[in-house]
Amino acid sequence: GNAVQGAAVMFFSVLGLLPTLLAASAGSQYIVRVFQNSHVRQIIAVIMAIYAAYLIHGAIV
Repeated sequence: GNAVQGAAVMFFSVLGLLPTLLAASAGSQYIVRVFQNSHVRQIIAVIMAIYAAYLIHGAIV
C-alpha cells in the first residue's frame, strides 16, 4: 500500500476504537468507586484464596 491507504487504515481503526475507549473511560470511574469499598475488596480476596486453593489441589491430585 501507499501512505494514503495507511493513513486511511489508521483513521478508520481509531474511528472504530473510539466508542470503546470512551465507554471504558466512563466505566472506569464507576469501577474505581466499587473497588474502593472494603467489603468488595474482602470478597475478591476470599474468591482469590478459594481459587488458589483449587489450583493447588488440582496440581497435587
